[in-house]
Amino acid sequence: MNIQELQVAGASFVRVNDLFMTKSSLKYGEETLDSSKPLHIKFNNVDFQYKEGIDVLKDVSIQVDGGRTLGVLGHTGSGKTSLARLIVRMYDIKSGEILLNNKNITLIREEEIAKNIAYITQDVQILTATVRDNITLFNKDIKDEDIIKIIYELGFQDWYESLSNGLDTYLELGSKSLSSGEAQLLSFIRVFHKKPTLIIFDEATSRVDSATEQLIDSALDKLLKNRTCIIIAHRLSTLNRAQDILLLENGKVVEFGERKTLLEDESTKYHQLLQRGVEEVLV
Repeated sequence: MNIQELQVAGASFVRVNDLFMTKSSLKYGEETLDSSKPLHIKFNNVDFQYKEGIDVLKDVSIQVDGGRTLGVLGHTGSGKTSLARLIVRMYDIKSGEILLNNKNITLIREEEIAKNIAYITQDVQILTATVRDNITLFNKDIKDEDIIKIIYELGFQDWYESLSNGLDTYLELGSKSLSSGEAQLLSFIRVFHKKPTLIIFDEATSRVDSATEQLIDSALDKLLKNRTCIIIAHRLSTLNRAQDILLLENGKVVEFGERKTLLEDESTKYHQLLQRGVEEVLV
């Protein structure tokens, strides 16, 4: 039995070592971003493919002014998440250009993108460590009082006070220690401390219960203040805060514009979707 466990551990070590040895094909430049103001985003005729010959995004041209909130809608597979992944440079585009503060994204330093952009998905990574370490990601320079201040500022004090040992509460890998909703609260605390200039929510509240969703909804007002935001959602009701709307279909821009204008124009698809019901288009 011990030999078998040793063999499994050895194989795992090899896989981990291979992972550390893997080098990204993405190239970065030396440009910096101004962290004192919300990020400005522009897509110019962007095409993107995961695999050669299969278009995921086609000729996408949009602009998100600094400090505004963009709501992104579309069927599953329409390219919503791919759009977000390109902004955080998980992949490179096939053609066109993406500009952050009028600088080509390929010319910006990797550290600058990581510092200025927070990407929140429905799957929050929980580490085998304390609540403190899960929030700070092992940064020992962050003080406990600063963490607790953020927790109370966001309105998460009831959750914090329910923890068995405060910031020293030990969490297990995955979702054994926290519910999906609690994990999402933790991710919001991480983001608020990071102080990014752009926040991307990719179906972030799709798995949380109604009570937690209300907590998150209240915290959003503080999170979005003086920041640019992109909210990717299936439910139209999630986008009440959006000032602009982007509707994608098969990787193409079907509709893009100010939410209020689209809402008032009966000929727009966004207006028609609202009239037909919340869930119809979004699955």
